Amino acid sequence: AAETDTGAREVLESAARIGVGDLVVNHGELQPDNLSMLYRESHVFVFASICESFGFPQVEAMSFGLPLLAAYTPVNREICSYAARYFPPDVGECLANQLERLYRNPEELAAAGKVSLKRASEFDWPKAARDTLARLVAASNRGAS
Repeated sequence: AAETDTGAREVLESAARIGVGDLVVNHGELQPDNLSMLYRESHVFVFASICESFGFPQVEAMSFGLPLLAAYTPVNREICSYAARYFPPDVGECLANQLERLYRNPEELAAAGKVSLKRASEFDWPKAARDTLARLVAASNRGAS
């Protein structure tokens, strides 16, 4: 919860200082059912992190058909590809402008959601598991020779 998480508390305090505190909610750690409900009730997914590895949140958001705004980082570009709109992580005005554009253009918002669904459908976990296993076996065979 924000009360015990220093980083979350700082974000909430910063939001309050600039007058948008009532628009920012920290849900803390969510159970899977609650997380799914949050995705279903959302209109846009913003991923501002610059220090993540593989982005399960991005893939989850895309699978719910959420338009995606993501920080311009190599991992986000690899995961989200054509499905996201990117913003420089240190330029809040760019993110704000993109959010405003989506909200002022419902057709664009809906189209971005469809693109997210398409990108999410390209992730095939059984295929990824088979490919990973095949690479591990091949590496093991090379090491045994």
